[in-house]
Amino acid sequence: MALLDEKSRETLRGIFGREFKDPVDIVVFTDKGDCRYCRETLQIAQEVSSINPDIVVKHYPSETSLTEVEMYSVRLFPATIIRSPEKDYGIRFFGIPSGYEFETYVKDILMVSNKRTMLKDSTREFARGVSEPLNIKVFVTPTCPYCPTMVFYAHQLAFENDLITGEMIEAMEFPQLAEKYNVTGVPKLVVNDSHEMVGMRSEKQLVDFLKHVLNH
Repeated sequence: MALLDEKSRETLRGIFGREFKDPVDIVVFTDKGDCRYCRETLQIAQEVSSINPDIVVKHYPSETSLTEVEMYSVRLFPATIIRSPEKDYGIRFFGIPSGYEFETYVKDILMVSNKRTMLKDSTREFARGVSEPLNIKVFVTPTCPYCPTMVFYAHQLAFENDLITGEMIEAMEFPQLAEKYNVTGVPKLVVNDSHEMVGMRSEKQLVDFLKHVLNH
């Protein structure tokens, strides 16, 4: 059974027809173990790919893809990576990119295809100036309407600088991780495993927070 209805497919066909430029790879990692949405996550990628031949799905079952698991530093399943054929930008989805997060998924595809973020010039300048590793985890739930904005900020920052990684983590799929990071509300950002922020923030507020992290 299709996960995308015909109306959604038509909408995507129109968006890709107008805005899609260069080829994009959707890399999906699945696991045979206790993985609630591995099958559906791969299916989403395949259905999106079927709309545009320049969107290519690469599927790596963890059991037979140890080299790739290590290369992409994948530790949670399902994992989705949106990248160009030439480059991995550090854009990660851990958990199914459904509900409100599907919007981010599509935006990421277009961003990578067009090699362009929607960040303000000042934010872009900040991101490109980051000179030490910055890992931004954004804990979400599929029904959180504010989560996609924060995830897309993290993914755009990752796109701008190889030292930055942006990770969406679906809190309900990974309860042990949510407990470890004390996720009681979403969106919750955890930066470099040491600094955290809960709730929706503006682009400037996020940058100010990240500057604070880098200065401590």
